[in-house]
Amino acid sequence: MATKIQQRRDTAANWASVNPVLAQGELGYITDSTDFKIGDGTTAWNSLAPWSSTIKPSSGLLVIADNGYGTGLYNATASTVGTSELMYTVGIAATDITVLWEHWYTSAGTVHADTDPSGPISFNASIRIVSSSNPNTVVDTIYRITFGGRTTATLDPGGQIVADPVGISVAPGDVIAIRTYLASGTAYCGRATYGVANWGGFTAASDLTAPGSAAIASSTGNYYGPAAVLGRPTAIKKSVFLVGDSIQFGVGDGYFGSLAGRTPTTAWFSQGGFAMRALSASAGVLSVAQAADYATWFIGTNGSFRRLSNARFCTSAIIEYGVNDLILGSVSATQLEAANLAIAATIRAAGINKVFLTTITPKTSSTDGWATVGNQTVAAPSIEPRRVAYNAWVRAGCPIDPTSLAPVTVGTSGALLAGSFRHPITGFFDTASKVESSLNSGLWLPCQRVITGSISASSTTLTSSTASFNSARQEAGGDLGATAMIIGAGAGGANSQVFISAVGSSTSATVTTAASTAITNGQINMGVMTIDGLHPSTEGHYRMSQVIDAALL
Repeated sequence: MATKIQQRRDTAANWASVNPVLAQGELGYITDSTDFKIGDGTTAWNSLAPWSSTIKPSSGLLVIADNGYGTGLYNATASTVGTSELMYTVGIAATDITVLWEHWYTSAGTVHADTDPSGPISFNASIRIVSSSNPNTVVDTIYRITFGGRTTATLDPGGQIVADPVGISVAPGDVIAIRTYLASGTAYCGRATYGVANWGGFTAASDLTAPGSAAIASSTGNYYGPAAVLGRPTAIKKSVFLVGDSIQFGVGDGYFGSLAGRTPTTAWFSQGGFAMRALSASAGVLSVAQAADYATWFIGTNGSFRRLSNARFCTSAIIEYGVNDLILGSVSATQLEAANLAIAATIRAAGINKVFLTTITPKTSSTDGWATVGNQTVAAPSIEPRRVAYNAWVRAGCPIDPTSLAPVTVGTSGALLAGSFRHPITGFFDTASKVESSLNSGLWLPCQRVITGSISASSTTLTSSTASFNSARQEAGGDLGATAMIIGAGAGGANSQVFISAVGSSTSATVTTAASTAITNGQINMGVMTIDGLHPSTEGHYRMSQVIDAALL
C-alpha cells in the first residue's frame, strides 16, 4: 500500500485561536479555504502570510514589468505629434509580450476622480529589447506592434486597448523599450522622463516606430506611452497592483513638486517609491496611486472606476492609504480601517489573490531641517493618536468581526485576523517602523550625517572640505541619489531640499536645484529621512522598501 503523507491541518478559526509557531519549512493547511502557510521557526501563525492555490491561470495576461502607471495625471498632458520611448524592467519570465494603452486621467479637486478626456487620440507603437539575459534574444531590433492587425490604434475618451502579442520571450532583469508615436489628440501621461540614459526620450514630429527607425535620444518631458507591459508568464507569477496616495506614488523619491526636474534614484524608476523600488526586476508592477488621494475617496465614490479595471492584470496588491484621510480628511482610525477593508474586498473580487496593507509614516515639523529627532514636533498632535491606533490595528493582523467583517478593536475575542478565510487582507508591511525614530514616537529618524559646506547663488555645485562625498549610490551606502537639506540656501534664506545627482570628488557634488541664496560654511543635512515632514526622502523610500517581501506576494 502506498505511504500516506499528511500535513498539519485545521480550520482558519482554530489555527488563529491556537496561533502556533510552525517549524522552518513546515506547512500548515487551512481546511476551509485554499490557503496554506509555511513556517520559519520563529513567527507565530497569525503573523505568517498565507500562500494560495487560487492563482491566475497560466493563459491569462499579467503585468510583467515595472514602471506601469494605470492612469494619467490631470496636469501631465503629453507632447503631441512625435515618438516617445519609455523603458521598463521585466520582473516575470514571460512570452507573447503585449502592451496596454489607456486614454483617461485622474483629476485632482474636492474629490479625486477618474476622468475621460474630451477627444480621441491615435497612435502607432513598437517594442525594442534593450538588454536580455537570453543569448538567443536579439536586442535593439524594433518590432512593430499591431492592434487587431492594424498598425494604428484609435482610443476614444475612456478607452483601453491591449495590442496583438509579439512572440518574444523575456526574463527577470531584461529591459524593454516601448515606442509610441502619438499622431493626433491630447493624451495624458502617468510618468515622465528625465534626460537620463536608458530612461526614455522623445523625438518631435517623426514616426520612429517602424523597424529600422533611428535611435531616440534621452530627454526630459511628459510623453504618452503604455500603462503597462503585459505577457503570458512562463514561471512564477507575481504582478502587484499598487493603490495609495502620494507616498505610494513616490513623492520624495528623487523629486518633489512638478513633473519637471526629477532625478532618478535607481535605474529604470519613474516616480519610484518604496514599493516600486522593492519589486523592480522581481515582479510586474502597476501603480494607480495618486498624490493627495484619500482611501475614503477611492472607495467612497465612482472616482476610481477606471483605475480599478486594471486590477484584473495583477495577482496581488499593496494598499498604502491613510495619512491624508486622518490628517486632512479627519476620519477616525476605524473609518480608515473600514475604507481600506472595502478597497481590499473590491480588488479581491476582481481576481487579486493577496492584499497587503502598510502602516502610516509620521508627519512632523522641524527647526533644523530634520537633522535630529529632538528638534522635531508632531505636526498634528490631536490626530496622532488615530495614526497610532490604526497602525496598532494593522500590526495586530487587522482584526474584523467574523459575521459583519467590520473592523474591531485589537484583542477582541474571536476576531478574524489577516490571512484567515473570508478576511480580505492577507498581511501587512510595517513601513513606518523603518523610518520612525521609535515605535509610535511620531518622529522621523535623524539624518545620516551633518556636514559643513558652501554653495553659490544660482549654482548647483556643493563643496565641502570635510564631506568625504562617496560616489556610490545611496542604496549602497554612498551619496549619489541621496536627499540633502541645505540650510538657508533657498529663496529668502529658506532651506533648500535637493538631491545629489553627481559626485565629482570627495569634496564636491552636484545637486538638482540651484541655490537661491549663497551659503558659506553652512549646515547641510545629508541623507534626511523626509523632504518636508510628510513625504519620505530617497533614503526614507529606500528603507521602507526593505520591508516589502516579494516572496509573500
